[in-house]
Amino acid sequence: MSLLEVRRSIEQGQPVVTRNLFDRQNPSFAEIFVEALAEMEKLECRYRAFEVSEGQVLTVPEGYYQLTAERLRNMITARQISLEHQRQVGEFEDRDPT
Repeated sequence: MSLLEVRRSIEQGQPVVTRNLFDRQNPSFAEIFVEALAEMEKLECRYRAFEVSEGQVLTVPEGYYQLTAERLRNMITARQISLEHQRQVGEFEDRDPT
């Protein structure tokens, strides 16, 4: 996307970035994105980021969960805990009961 396209999207109130936060193809995207949000907050840039479920289309932003750097960090942490729990459960289930 060119800078002109980014600017046009912003002016029209259209999304600039539409991505899966947690994607096996690019597992570090959420961490990169949270740093970008944190930097924008530090620089006092106005932004609005929303979590839109897969298959949904962003319509009226007020109907979606608004993301901040802190909220996204919490989501990343919760996901890491969940993945670790799943890994531990999987290891437990794979153990030989004898």
